Amino acid sequence: MRRDVDSFVPPANDIAVEGNMSPDFNGNEGGPTGNLTDEKQTTLNIAENLIGTEGVRAIADVLHVNHKITSLDISGSGLVDTDALVLADILQNAPCLRELILSHNKFCGEGGMILGSAIAMNDTLRILDLSWNHLRGKGAMAIVAALQKNIGLRKLDISWNGYGKDECFILSHALQENTTLKELDISNNRLNKEAIKHLLDGIQNGDGLETLRIRGNPVSPELALAIIKVIQESENCRIQQLDMGDIDVNEDFVSVVDDITMYRPFEVLYSNVLKHGGLQKREVEGIDYNVNMVDELFKYMHENNYRVIDLMKWLDKDGSMSVSRDEFKQGMKTAQFPLTEFQLDKMVDELDMDGDGEVDFSELLAGERIFRRRMRRRLEREKANAKRRAEFKRTKVLLTIGEHS
Repeated sequence: MRRDVDSFVPPANDIAVEGNMSPDFNGNEGGPTGNLTDEKQTTLNIAENLIGTEGVRAIADVLHVNHKITSLDISGSGLVDTDALVLADILQNAPCLRELILSHNKFCGEGGMILGSAIAMNDTLRILDLSWNHLRGKGAMAIVAALQKNIGLRKLDISWNGYGKDECFILSHALQENTTLKELDISNNRLNKEAIKHLLDGIQNGDGLETLRIRGNPVSPELALAIIKVIQESENCRIQQLDMGDIDVNEDFVSVVDDITMYRPFEVLYSNVLKHGGLQKREVEGIDYNVNMVDELFKYMHENNYRVIDLMKWLDKDGSMSVSRDEFKQGMKTAQFPLTEFQLDKMVDELDMDGDGEVDFSELLAGERIFRRRMRRRLEREKANAKRRAEFKRTKVLLTIGEHS
């Protein structure tokens, strides 16, 4: 979970020192963080500080005294495998902790195994975010194996790691045992056909999971169809939300989704619908005149957890917080953003709101706000349309029943 420092004002019972870049969080009264041992504090956000081993030990000391902290965000702290021992101590000795955000750190095999053992013994944590680490192999297996014993977690985010076939084999067994985990995000991993098969075994025979996110994996339209059919046909499966955001599907997939929504609440996100007899893609000869390129940029940033400031730092080499048209285009090409020269020019034209030939930080922020408003309105329209379709189907079913009664 990332928060924008410029827009986030912590309430009286929160402490937020995101991006402070300092390992000293002992909380003197006159310091910027207030008193961390004050039991009125319930939320501690120290994201993007690179606090390292010294900092996480200081936090553990605080949590030994303050038993009211319910949410701890230490994402982007430069934590490595050996620091997992301190986190295991926190999980054991902070019974009020409900949310732990550990994304954008460097936990690998050993760290995953240590954390897995701690998670298995913990029954009070509700939300755990381990996205953007280096979990694979035994470390990744240990995290999901812990779900067989854990009865507390409701939401687990392991996106942007290295989960593949072997790790999903363990996950499959865990999902069949665990009935309390409600949301799993395994987006942007290495879920090939074999890995998806194991995952489907867990979904088919488990009865706890309600939300599954698997976008950003190498899933073909045929494999997507197999997934949705398992959700449709399983008597135990309780999934109500399926996020396959950037995955193409075929018309059969859409048909199955329509069948599911006739009988129970179900929402699914996917990318293009490929027609029978040929693929319908977004681009025609490399250019799509209907797609808003600025929306595509911010959509990509949102899906990959990039902030506007991250984009500006990437593009801005001289620290002026402004880039020329050529600098912007070259930055997009270096990042291998899949746009043609025409599309790049179209993007810069829209972002350069004052027409001075440059894109500055304030214009990027304004562009993001416009994007969010568009997405919000689109979501509202989609919800309204879905509601109308559901009402129409219910009416049709009632009419059919009336005709046969």
